[in-house]
Amino acid sequence: MRFWGEGGSSLYPDSDIFNFSFVSSAITRAGVGEFDAITLNKALANKSVSVRPAISDETQSINGSCSPKDIETMMELTYLYFTSPREDRAAFNGEIERMYSFYTNREANPQVGYNDTTRVLLYGNSLRVAPMRRENLKQVDYELIMQIYKERFSDANGFKMVIVGNISVDELRPLLCKYIASLPSKGRVESFADTYPRVRDVEETHLFYKEANTPSALVNIYYTFARPFTPKSDLELDFLSRVLSIAYTESIREEKGGTYGVSVSYNLNKHTTPNSLIKISFRPDPSRYNELIPLIYKEIENIAQDGVKATSMDKVRSYLKKSYDQNIIDNGYWEYVIYNYLRYNIDYDTDFESVLNSVSSEDVQQTAKDMLSQHRRIEITMISK
Repeated sequence: MRFWGEGGSSLYPDSDIFNFSFVSSAITRAGVGEFDAITLNKALANKSVSVRPAISDETQSINGSCSPKDIETMMELTYLYFTSPREDRAAFNGEIERMYSFYTNREANPQVGYNDTTRVLLYGNSLRVAPMRRENLKQVDYELIMQIYKERFSDANGFKMVIVGNISVDELRPLLCKYIASLPSKGRVESFADTYPRVRDVEETHLFYKEANTPSALVNIYYTFARPFTPKSDLELDFLSRVLSIAYTESIREEKGGTYGVSVSYNLNKHTTPNSLIKISFRPDPSRYNELIPLIYKEIENIAQDGVKATSMDKVRSYLKKSYDQNIIDNGYWEYVIYNYLRYNIDYDTDFESVLNSVSSEDVQQTAKDMLSQHRRIEITMISK
């Protein structure tokens, strides 16, 4: 189950952002309704059900899962988290004390420093993507967290729900009428605000060194560029990511023995500008960084100039078809498809196979050209010696 409304943290000022890291735990650690956390856990001991509220950048949501026999409990908990959150300042203070120790240890880890630097290099010094640090815990305000939560879940007008699973509509309808249709609705109409920072419009390489007991290197390369927000564009990005992975396996892992593997991932988002991102990550031997990094860029240029080998296209197409056949029997797949259709008006399932078969080497080549031509590349490499 996913039950969500538009708005999220985007509607709040930067000064409130650190509070959002603790909204979900502040609510769930307190229990809900008449049940404190201990009593609630005892009441749910013989049930297979999980319900958790959350506030993200653009939405507030209550998400859940359960066995078919426990669906009424899931609906009841959804109702209670919406209408009757509990307050437990002692539990919250205990969580903050634990976090002081956690963040002290966290900041001693070189990987953490790299991740924090990455956020700054990608987005600038925006508080909306700033990492939580020990000193930021002083800015976390329990009363403000409770106020924000109640504001986000005070009005169900405009909320949407997706439920996928082994239950009939006839069984579900009375539960929806009892627990969801009865939620407070005051007619509030909201959308999220355009407050999330953009990835910086630069073409840069950042290389820095750290002292470490074990020599290592970590490379992350980010390309951001504009593509149409369509199912076919999504598949073209998927093809490009996978054919690059195949190329890197051949040239860097097998021929050069330079790393265990190169990870290539992508994201297509309706609301970011630009809306496409490809990330390339690998961990080479530090002494071989200068030898291997040109090959990373060369494989992209090869696709942009010459297209993709037919064997690679066939391999990716066959894999995606097989994955689709497996996905369509999974609840999570249909929840994803319906959610994206309701929220973004994009249909990833209808005509999937015909769209998959229509993706050509020229399409993938054009995607690679777009990726390079917009000159939005940020490489961030840490070498530990």
